[in-house]
Amino acid sequence: MPRCTATRFARQRCSPVAHPLSSPCHPEAQASCQTRLETLMTIEGKPCAEGRSHVRPAWGWSITVLSLLCLMAACASPPQTPASPPQAAAVPDARETALRELGFRPTEQGWELDLAGRVVFPVDDASLSAEALAAIERLSRALRGLGITRLTIEGHTDNQGSAAYNQRLSERRAQGVAQAFVERGFEPALVRHQGFGFSRPIEDNRSESGRQQNRRVTIIVTSL
Repeated sequence: MPRCTATRFARQRCSPVAHPLSSPCHPEAQASCQTRLETLMTIEGKPCAEGRSHVRPAWGWSITVLSLLCLMAACASPPQTPASPPQAAAVPDARETALRELGFRPTEQGWELDLAGRVVFPVDDASLSAEALAAIERLSRALRGLGITRLTIEGHTDNQGSAAYNQRLSERRAQGVAQAFVERGFEPALVRHQGFGFSRPIEDNRSESGRQQNRRVTIIVTSL
């Protein structure tokens, strides 16, 4: 009778080097393979022993097929880790959205609002009209409601008169608007102001309507 070689044959099939293209065997699958082979080695409750084979010829094919299945299961490539889902786009800050609705736009200095058309000054004057004060009142409430406490106020003029005169006039206009914000709840130390004279026009100074637009103030929210 031939010696029992089924176990040796199956173990060779389950070896990591049995197939040159397969990846390393998984330990758990290899253990499962060994258990199934030991079950097949027992025929009618009698395992192969004493160098004798009790395996019928039909079982030889079964062992061969099972060996191949074990090889495929144990030596399969490990499952790939699923890719992380793409990150959702950042949600805009609620205050940024509110500032845009108020007319502010982002600049290198911060969020800027040009009050041309809202706060308009008479010629050679830094006083605020009732309409200008009402506009500042509404804007002040909106900004404080957003938790914004730090402002920079910039004053501007048209080109009528000397540069030195318009520089002083622009500073007075910026100071007047800054004081209006302070009177409506802003801390004096957190409201800065400065003037630029006629160095930053937004309209053509050759027309009266253009000069009127250039006599203005700009509000900048420097931090959120």
